[in-house]
Amino acid sequence: MGHATLSEWADMRSNLYSEGYSARGDQARSPYNLTTNPGGSSSGSAAAVAANMVAFSLGTETDGSVINPAERNSLVGIKPTVGLTSRAGVIPESHNQDTVGCFARTVRDATYCLDGIYGMDSHDNYTLVQEAPSGGFAQFLARKEDLKGMKFGLPWMSFWQHANANQLDQLLDLVGNPHGLVKCMPCFKSLTPDSLA
Repeated sequence: MGHATLSEWADMRSNLYSEGYSARGDQARSPYNLTTNPGGSSSGSAAAVAANMVAFSLGTETDGSVINPAERNSLVGIKPTVGLTSRAGVIPESHNQDTVGCFARTVRDATYCLDGIYGMDSHDNYTLVQEAPSGGFAQFLARKEDLKGMKFGLPWMSFWQHANANQLDQLLDLVGNPHGLVKCMPCFKSLTPDSLA
């Protein structure tokens, strides 16, 4: 168990600062490239997993503080629905948005982490009305059919838009790309393989 550095005041103290910096913890760095932005605000939590220091870690998110560092450190980041995990002890930026999520190197590890932290907590009344599947989420990792209808986010605007045609072909093969199109979530338009090249 440990405590990692993070972006001071959850990336909200200024527009002119480095994500992952705090006066107490200094600058968090991406273990893949020490000169790049590690993402924030849960920077140290993501960097610790990416550096193989821990199998999983926790972070808090209002708007991007789990997803952003996960993307920048090549990790799986789960931002649960508000109320699925307890926020007891968390200093919230927004009671309606803040949630505790997981970082891991694989979907399986992130799911095991989520299974360990979700549930009701009398110290967070949002958890008292949230419904989760009986038996946890790991049960849905066993079969490909369990993923039917699921939505996955790809960091399109910050990463994949810069990929070459060969890399895009590999991506589309990997995700299956049913019917020859991928949904571009940031811009909400359908893209065909030809328009991605």
